[in-house]
Amino acid sequence: MLPAISQSGIFFPWYTGLNATRRRAEVFIGSAEKSSVLTAAQKSACKGLGRTVQAFAMLNCLNMMPDVGIRTNVDDITNPGPFVQYGESLNYCKKLVDEGAAALDAGGDAFPFPMTSGWAGFTTPSTFKKFNRAVAARIAMFQKDWAGMNTALQASHLDLKGSVSAGPVFTFSPIAGDALNPFFLSPASTVPNTVHRDWVSQAEAGDKRVFGANARDGGVSKIKKRTAPLSLGGIPANEFDYQPVPTNTSSISIIKNEELLLMYAEAQIQLNNLGNAIPALDSVRVSAGLRTLSAAKPTILSNKDALIDEVLNQRRYSLFMEGGHRWFDMRRYNRLNLLPKDLPTHNVINSFPKPQAEVDWDSRPK
Repeated sequence: MLPAISQSGIFFPWYTGLNATRRRAEVFIGSAEKSSVLTAAQKSACKGLGRTVQAFAMLNCLNMMPDVGIRTNVDDITNPGPFVQYGESLNYCKKLVDEGAAALDAGGDAFPFPMTSGWAGFTTPSTFKKFNRAVAARIAMFQKDWAGMNTALQASHLDLKGSVSAGPVFTFSPIAGDALNPFFLSPASTVPNTVHRDWVSQAEAGDKRVFGANARDGGVSKIKKRTAPLSLGGIPANEFDYQPVPTNTSSISIIKNEELLLMYAEAQIQLNNLGNAIPALDSVRVSAGLRTLSAAKPTILSNKDALIDEVLNQRRYSLFMEGGHRWFDMRRYNRLNLLPKDLPTHNVINSFPKPQAEVDWDSRPK
């Protein structure tokens, strides 16, 4: 852990947001259960959605602070349970997502509420369960439960031959009560949203995710070259900005097929089914403008370790700036020491500390 990371609130908007999401989902489930209007199936559908959202949110929270863990007993908000260690916290996330799946199975043919356009294709309990199983696959990945991960993926929206961008998305709009996409940023601004130069220099030649047209120009690249390099705090200058979306109302993927393809490949490799992983990796590579593995890297096709390296590298570029995947991945494989440090005073942290507000709460007189 890096001592210089403050425990103050300025570093923890994600913590507040994710835990608020868990609480709102619990209130939603409780309100549905108490309703005299909803049927038993409709109440179950509400629970299925709520538990899935809770699992998604708390897995993200846990992976930001694995050395701390998360609170898994928050039934009494005035006296919540303690933070529990990483493995137990993962089990809690799995319990949530599996409860969600069971509730969705009993949820009938329709949700008793409309879904936003970002959930097109996932608007019924049975189709939303595909997203639930995608979340379950993520949890299994961090548990290193490769067989469980593969089983969950088979019931998710994984499509080995489908579009890499398919899946539910967060939507944005200027309508009152909604929000604009915070990742729509002014080009070449002084805001520190530059892309680390290693991400560009270490990319495979021809990769459209890096060297192709930017999203603002109709392409898939999330970066755009600045008019002038930017250097802050003595860090060597970076030439590219993070520019992932064309407009301030553009959507952002929640879990896209591209991530599922790479999870599938990882599970197959870890289960020693190396041949099964190749088509999934090729789907991602070809969509990015790269050659298939048999053409570009034939020597790695039967090398388990090299194929895992390939999975991690594709995740690095496919999931760039989509929720901390690179940090999580390098930690999963004990490779944090390989992440760049621009200055001698820099450190790569393993985990955020416990927020000061939680420290204060736990130390209050009882």
